[in-house]
Amino acid sequence: MWTKPSASVVLLISLLVALTSAMSPAQNVNDTRLIEPAIPLLQRPPLDCPPILDDFNRPNGGLGLDWTGREGLGGYQIFNQQLTVIGGGPIYWRRAVFGADQAACIKLVKLDPTGAHQCLLFKVQGIWQRGAVAVFYDPTTKGIGVETFYPGRGWEKVTNVDIPFQDGDTLGVRVSFRIELFRNGVPRGEAPISLVPAVREFFSQRGGRIGLWYMDAPNAALDDFAATTMPP
Repeated sequence: MWTKPSASVVLLISLLVALTSAMSPAQNVNDTRLIEPAIPLLQRPPLDCPPILDDFNRPNGGLGLDWTGREGLGGYQIFNQQLTVIGGGPIYWRRAVFGADQAACIKLVKLDPTGAHQCLLFKVQGIWQRGAVAVFYDPTTKGIGVETFYPGRGWEKVTNVDIPFQDGDTLGVRVSFRIELFRNGVPRGEAPISLVPAVREFFSQRGGRIGLWYMDAPNAALDDFAATTMPP
């Protein structure tokens, strides 16, 4: 025979419901930008690559004074109006420090099939040891990787996104509080800038230099480096 619950039981149930609601993850996210409704890739606008800052259309030889950074053995050389990779290393565009919402494109003239880090650098805090976001293509996995360097934590892998590229494609990236990935201007994926709240906040609010870092990719060649601060 059914008996009406006592007032104390009703009160206990009400408290349990309220407590469960308070513990819901959606109620405890501090950064609402991370729970905004996802926009399907097909509905997102394409990326118009920024103005080209370096087309490498000059005599064969070194990069020149527009670039700075510690190159690896042999670094990079201009050959046949393209940038060829020899020892690689981190290099940064010297003529500008970009804002917090950054975009860059590079034409992947020739991919090194075994070079796991064929990379654009973003939000470099002067030099990468003070902070940087790396977005790189890895032909061995046919995907884009994202890593961050945060002082005190070192390099940390954020994610891999399966996006195959081939010789001649243009890699486009937009980095703000998240990372948007484009192939030939078409949106193909996105990733968080970091999974660690402190690191995410550090990079979301900062601008910095944009550059390149090729590692173990001596057969790679690239062209038409373009970068800018995106308008609000």
